[in-house]
Amino acid sequence: MYSANHRYYNHSGDIFIFGAGGHAKTIASAVKLRGEHRVAAFVVDQVSASMPTQLLGSPVLSLAELQRQRNMPRQFIVGIGDNELRSRKSVELESQGFELVNIAHPFASIGDATVIGRGVFLSSGCSLDPEVTLRDGVIINVHAGVGHETVIGAYTHVSAGALIGAISRVGERCFFGMGSILISEINVGDDSYLGAGSVANKDVPANTIAVGSPARFRSRFAVDTTQPSPTAESELKADHALTSST
Repeated sequence: MYSANHRYYNHSGDIFIFGAGGHAKTIASAVKLRGEHRVAAFVVDQVSASMPTQLLGSPVLSLAELQRQRNMPRQFIVGIGDNELRSRKSVELESQGFELVNIAHPFASIGDATVIGRGVFLSSGCSLDPEVTLRDGVIINVHAGVGHETVIGAYTHVSAGALIGAISRVGERCFFGMGSILISEINVGDDSYLGAGSVANKDVPANTIAVGSPARFRSRFAVDTTQPSPTAESELKADHALTSST
């Protein structure tokens, strides 16, 4: 249920989803269950010969094909898990006059006095406590939770089962791996990653990869070829492969 006093753009009608990977299909399923919108198309920059012509009953179109349509939908959401790409396409499409909308699965729980930006996706079973703020383009994935009075920066992705503690501040374009935990009253800088199953119990600087319990930190720009890739980076590579059709 939506509370009466949180900000949520509850538009209706046709929308398009930019993207044609797994995350885009997850959004489309939530759209169908809510019943407030209809997915007119999945849209990508260019349609390749290997791509299907339809996904979940909606056509797959290039952006140029969409723009040639007579009754082109103006509302959209970007269905791409990669934070940088989601940010870039959101800004690009808004600059062309399209309008970002939010999509929340009907089983998402949204607390009172929650503030939500544009282009936000809330997946099934996720939970937002009261007075949470989500900036533009945030993804709160299936069964993830955000504690009260926490602020999540733009284009951050909170993966399935991850938990963000209360009164925390998370920067832009951060990534929280599956089942990761951020203890309450922790600050996380922009572009930082918390690996799957990891627990951060102290502030995480910007551009940091944090892995383990308690999490150990290293710069995203430090390369150690003698060690396997951290879990967070592995998840991001897998997610990028899933959305590479965009």
